[in-house]
Amino acid sequence: MEYKRIETTNYYVLFTFICLIAALLRFSGLTLRPMHTDEAVHALKFSSLLEEGYYRYDKHEYHGPTLNYFTLLPAWIKNQETLKSLNESTIRIIPAIFGTGLVLLLLLLKNGFGKPLILVIASLTAISSPMVFYSRYYIQETLLVCFTFGSVISIYRYIATRKSGWLILTGAFLGLMHASKETCLINLGMLLLAFIITLFIRFRKYQQIKSYLASFRLWHVMIIVVTAVIVSGLFYSSFLSNPAGIADSYATYKTYFNRAGMNEFHIHPWYYYLRLLIFSKSPSGMIWSEIWILLPACYGCYSLIKKPDQNQIHYYLILFLGIYTVLLAVIYSFIPYKTPWNMLGFYHGLIILAGYGIIRFYNLETKKWISILIIIIFSIGALHMVWQSYVTNYKNYSDPFNPYVYAHTSEDIYKVTLKIDSVAMSCPEGKDILIEVIFPAHDYWPLPWYLRKYTNTGWWDSVDFQLPAAPIILASPEVEKDLIRKLYKIPPPGERYLYVPLFNQYLEIRPMIEIRGYIRKDVWDHYHQYKTRI
Repeated sequence: MEYKRIETTNYYVLFTFICLIAALLRFSGLTLRPMHTDEAVHALKFSSLLEEGYYRYDKHEYHGPTLNYFTLLPAWIKNQETLKSLNESTIRIIPAIFGTGLVLLLLLLKNGFGKPLILVIASLTAISSPMVFYSRYYIQETLLVCFTFGSVISIYRYIATRKSGWLILTGAFLGLMHASKETCLINLGMLLLAFIITLFIRFRKYQQIKSYLASFRLWHVMIIVVTAVIVSGLFYSSFLSNPAGIADSYATYKTYFNRAGMNEFHIHPWYYYLRLLIFSKSPSGMIWSEIWILLPACYGCYSLIKKPDQNQIHYYLILFLGIYTVLLAVIYSFIPYKTPWNMLGFYHGLIILAGYGIIRFYNLETKKWISILIIIIFSIGALHMVWQSYVTNYKNYSDPFNPYVYAHTSEDIYKVTLKIDSVAMSCPEGKDILIEVIFPAHDYWPLPWYLRKYTNTGWWDSVDFQLPAAPIILASPEVEKDLIRKLYKIPPPGERYLYVPLFNQYLEIRPMIEIRGYIRKDVWDHYHQYKTRI
């Protein structure tokens, strides 16, 4: 009895320590990395909710509303009420919270997984490079993974306890999944299919399956469905201020099914995710590999199939999650449209399988020296994962050779904004100075985020010959020919201003997306005089 008490105490101490590591990796230095284009787009979308108190779901872009509404809380706590006052830390804190929540949710599975397995899975989740990296990204993916895992835990707890409160929580998580991202439909489909396959494996005979399912009443299902519909409907209707948003949340699937194979930039081969996880190397010699997850996960799958331990209380739960993970990985691999964060759903499942594989392998060994060797190997792997997470998130966070960096904003963006800030400081207009931004196809993101404090900034996808030229022009090289015509050929003699380069070096806002700056000569001279004075 005393041993169990100490064991429980140690369990919670270790679990708390793991949670602190997870939080430290996710919450510290949230302002380090430049804003990705997608982050900037979502931040601008959120600003309309923050400033106007109104959100309208767009069935063509931006995904679901949960990310926006949850971000209101840290913005209010920090007393940030406008786009100008927002910063990267405020908006990225929500994914960080739900990324840490993936570890905390494991507490609800203590009776399902057992303490050793919980601790191993929690450790792997806490220090995994992809899990940490995208928990610091202002996108919906971490929220979707967290809500999906929450729904699995809730329905499992209901099956184990038969308490109706878990049905309500299951419905709430399912509603939040739908209100987070349209791709939840894939997750839901694979969850259902995995459940059916697990039933056939467990009972094998149709009559036994029928008898088991009969233990669930219709009202059980209705509680889940009604709760899910209410939660999802509240978010999509902007809490009843935009009822049309509910219909749009279903009409959107036409857009996303068409998009799955259309954008050539995001079309990748079926092995894209596998290649990301197995091996990547930068010219500096840094190696990225999730082999410490993949190998134990493979052994976990092998154990589930070849060495089933059906007496263990967690066997069928792990089996279900394993089937779900494989199904999800297969379908995402064969969908042509791919971005690295889309793998988080099945990657989280791989972490669970890896934890199971490590525990099974450890328990099979009866010789003490082999058990110690396994612990040493696991510790070396854990240290490499921690180091990899550190490099990924605190050093090479925008390096194109980092496998989790995807079309990311260049750190040149800081040079662009620093130069504009310096010029604005020297001008009487200050932040009200006119700025003209010209990029074909509106390919100027994430500049709207970085220029959010400049109230007189205009955005164009081509040169507007009717508009007077602004003192500062930021443009793509593609429009330079038209820009020269506007500045020097169209204006009559005596009304032409001389423009000089704003930057003295090659700069990119994203890989292969060059940005050039032009500044009116009189403004440039005034800026240099100002620099001399200070």
